[in-house]
Amino acid sequence: MKRFRFSLHAVRTLRQHQEQRALRQFGLAIAARTQAARELEDVRRHCDAGWQASRQSIKAGVTAAQLARLGAYCRTMEQLQRQAEAGLSRAQRTVDERWEKLLTVRQQREAVDKYYQRLRGAYERQLSRDEQKALDDMAYHRPTPDTAWKADINAEAN
Repeated sequence: MKRFRFSLHAVRTLRQHQEQRALRQFGLAIAARTQAARELEDVRRHCDAGWQASRQSIKAGVTAAQLARLGAYCRTMEQLQRQAEAGLSRAQRTVDERWEKLLTVRQQREAVDKYYQRLRGAYERQLSRDEQKALDDMAYHRPTPDTAWKADINAEAN
């Protein structure tokens, strides 16, 4: 019987590569989101520390200029915190988009794989039937003790 040949082999390979690429992009998006979350946490810590220093300075008694500088620092930290929150939000949207893309590409690859498996199973079943048929034919044409004398006569005649 002919060797199994899948006509959509190139499509199957393409789908596998697309899935691997989507998986890598998803992983990079996760790493970027993790980095954005770390940056936000750092900015929040600095902001909290700035406000804490402001409160302690007020209790200790500081000049208006020093208090103004601490206030400006805290406002800058709050602005950086808003920017970091926006960055984290963008990173999360990217993760969500990449996840959807990964799911779509995975479904496409699975559809091709399912078709491949169905064709391969049909091929294997046909191969098994052909082998069984060949074995049955050999068993049918094999001389039995009842017909062995015919094979001996035919061999002597030749």
